Amino acid sequence: MELIQKAGAVHIAGDQHLATVIKQGINEFGDGPWAFVVPAIVKDYYSRWWVARRRKTGANANPKTTLLWTGDYLDGFNNKISMYAYANPDNNSNGSGYGLIRFNIKEKKASFEGWPIMVNMVTPKGN
Repeated sequence: MELIQKAGAVHIAGDQHLATVIKQGINEFGDGPWAFVVPAIVKDYYSRWWVARRRKTGANANPKTTLLWTGDYLDGFNNKISMYAYANPDNNSNGSGYGLIRFNIKEKKASFEGWPIMVNMVTPKGN
């Protein structure tokens, strides 16, 4: 995580995992790089879910979402993670989809997009 942070890079992952946007923690919550796990293209047979332990919102929850379980948590290996967004398979797409990252090199910013598999992202209403 320290090398990714030092490089100013984004940790990008994917497979059959749950789509997430996380700010990694190295020494403290939120002091590491951003991580984006893109949605799986087909996720009908191997569903993953994000449900916070004890079903409680973490400290420093994301104020820009209505998702229930954002904020600071320790993962299964005691790593510090700050969950900003996730896509549980509780909709028509079952969590299947694709992800885009838009990098603004000049401003050193990135935006993450997770799209359901059957959405046409080039039309105004996505259908």
